[in-house]
Amino acid sequence: MGRIFGTPYKDDAAYIQFLRTMEREGKSCLTYSDRKEFYCFFRMKNDNENRKETIIMYYDTTAPLRVGCLIDYNSAIFLTLNRETIENDIYYKSVLVQCNGTMNISGKPDCSNIPIYSEEIKSAMALSGTTFSIINGTSEIITEDNQTTQQIKIGDVFEEFGRTFEITNIYFMNGIAHIIVQVTQDRHIEQNYTLQIMNSPTKSFSPGETYQLSAKAFLNGTEVEHAVLTWGSSDEIVATVTSNGLITFLESGIVCFTATWKEQKISDVSEAVICGQPEASLSCRVTGDQQLSWGGEYESTFKNLDFDVTSDVEHIVWEIRNYTGKNHENDLLLKFVGKDAYIEVIDANAVFKEFDLSVSGSYRDTFAEGSLHITIGQFI
Repeated sequence: MGRIFGTPYKDDAAYIQFLRTMEREGKSCLTYSDRKEFYCFFRMKNDNENRKETIIMYYDTTAPLRVGCLIDYNSAIFLTLNRETIENDIYYKSVLVQCNGTMNISGKPDCSNIPIYSEEIKSAMALSGTTFSIINGTSEIITEDNQTTQQIKIGDVFEEFGRTFEITNIYFMNGIAHIIVQVTQDRHIEQNYTLQIMNSPTKSFSPGETYQLSAKAFLNGTEVEHAVLTWGSSDEIVATVTSNGLITFLESGIVCFTATWKEQKISDVSEAVICGQPEASLSCRVTGDQQLSWGGEYESTFKNLDFDVTSDVEHIVWEIRNYTGKNHENDLLLKFVGKDAYIEVIDANAVFKEFDLSVSGSYRDTFAEGSLHITIGQFI
């Protein structure tokens, strides 16, 4: 694997053992706040005092970590609780705990999307389900001491776990922000979370090409920094997408991509993207009510059944066929715009008559048509 951690060490047994373990079990992680990559491996912390279900992380001494650092691994966020006194010049080890909540301070867009951990909340959730309800006194929350948490003040409020909390005290020690909160029942905070893919592809691609997607998370219309996003492809045979949104197109076909804001569990889906020359396949049907009344207006829609290429379908043609009256042009008014058609009964002679509403269209070298039989009633 080579030396990916920092300055080479002397060739001793401890280093060789650490390097072999890292090669075998090493994981790529990111610091949450400044998105710096480092490598580590994990061990479960097995002792009778492990109430927090913590894990131990081993990492190179040159890794960009400190006590209190938030870590992003596999879309989960962990808080570094300590860093044991160095025993050698090869590695550090730290105890981690997985964050179990997110803090969004009301009225402070710069203090949003802050991963937090609280042992009291964890215990309450285990007993009462998804709503934090059995603790009404004060509780302690811990998170990273950084520029964002330094802006939090006593009296600030936030909503999480189905309750509203007010901050009653805050202090910083050894890289960790300790936030004392109290449940308050006389306030409710409106939080509107949205996620938007900012650059859906607008052209076709060839196998082997790549494209970088990006998405932004918003809270009440203000962009949220450090939102943890995951990406997915609707067809990984056609194209894959990495955890940071880099698409690699592989084979001909049509594919969409989904971005998900992990903390808030909301998603956005890209437009359909064509790769190469997918096999053209087009079929259609006409949908709508099969009853039309004198004095009423009727709406119908062209439906493509295979995939969403309706905007690319060429030469969409609507027709009235097999009309049982004398002349449908005198009795019916047909209006259409692309895939949508509207019919208005304009003469009483059309009452009790019948006809077929037909539509046809082509996509590349493929042609499709469909129809719907309609009966005209007496009154609307």
